[in-house]
Amino acid sequence: MKILVIGGGPVGLYCSLRFKMKYPSSDITIVEKRSKYTRDQILLVKRPFFSKLPKNVRGELWGVQKKGCYIDAPPLTKNARCLYRSKDLNMSIRTADLEISMRNEANKMGIEFIEMEITEDSFKELYREYKPKFVFGCDGANSVVAKVLNTEKKVEPTFYGMGVTFRTDTPIQKTKSLLSSPQHRYRGFSSQTKDGYVGINISKKEFEDTKNVENLAKNALKFYGFDDTKDIKTWKFEINPGVVDKVCKGKIYLIGDSALTTHYFTASGVNMGFECVDYLYDNISKKDMCKNYKKFIISLHDLSSQAIENVDLKHKKTLAKCNKLDKKKVKEMSITKGITTHLPFKELCYLVKDML
Repeated sequence: MKILVIGGGPVGLYCSLRFKMKYPSSDITIVEKRSKYTRDQILLVKRPFFSKLPKNVRGELWGVQKKGCYIDAPPLTKNARCLYRSKDLNMSIRTADLEISMRNEANKMGIEFIEMEITEDSFKELYREYKPKFVFGCDGANSVVAKVLNTEKKVEPTFYGMGVTFRTDTPIQKTKSLLSSPQHRYRGFSSQTKDGYVGINISKKEFEDTKNVENLAKNALKFYGFDDTKDIKTWKFEINPGVVDKVCKGKIYLIGDSALTTHYFTASGVNMGFECVDYLYDNISKKDMCKNYKKFIISLHDLSSQAIENVDLKHKKTLAKCNKLDKKKVKEMSITKGITTHLPFKELCYLVKDML
């Protein structure tokens, strides 16, 4: 049996490994345009999915090399302690470290890799050449496989974000938390390798301002108390949550961002992709699979939409509460709690709003 996987990111690799374990004698081929994995973003991998990875991958990530660590769900501060061998918590891991570990295991298991930029024409040519039993489109929000299926995406309200990656010499597991309660401006992640990532929930006005990048990054790092950062990289992006109208056709299935996208503040992007893989893993040979998979995707989308609404609503409520607080009292409470007071008022308010 031949299986063709388009996209060799975390979801595509997870898909390939899971189906190779399900069908050991199958011939699985991954088509990926990158020869090296270099992405510094920190992913939060939920425990149920991490536990299904091959033992060698799990051992490498939290074993001798200790590239990853288990931490509580976001929002997080850099006090997140690495709890090795924990059965209950999730894993925070640099994207490239996860991809490299999974790819190494895929090579050992005999999974083939083709390095090429996939297009609609090259996809059709591969399909004719390989005659696969199944095709899994794991090639992201701008999926070529989705285009081949002539899908249309129902786009919902646009959100805006900014990412900041960095490295720090601060012992992450020994630092103290500054947050008194959840907030919805930042999401911070750290790995055991001292890589850090902060996502910032920004407005359209902030997104369009080309001169505020450095200041936004500076405030985000100050918010978490990171003073010794280096190798800082920043980028802005639009978030267009939505779901496509056609998630499968015949032998072809769209997985993860190819089928549906969500606000990254819900901490469910890559995990939704893993969840799609697990559903296909359990049901791929059943009758009416395409119809049932569509229902499953819609259910995921509904949950994601609710989570997005909650994040946006809570963010607006927090801003409204902050606007009513006395700036002098906020600053006094910040000093009392040992929090740096050179942060903008909005960030200080997030830290102490529930203490006032």
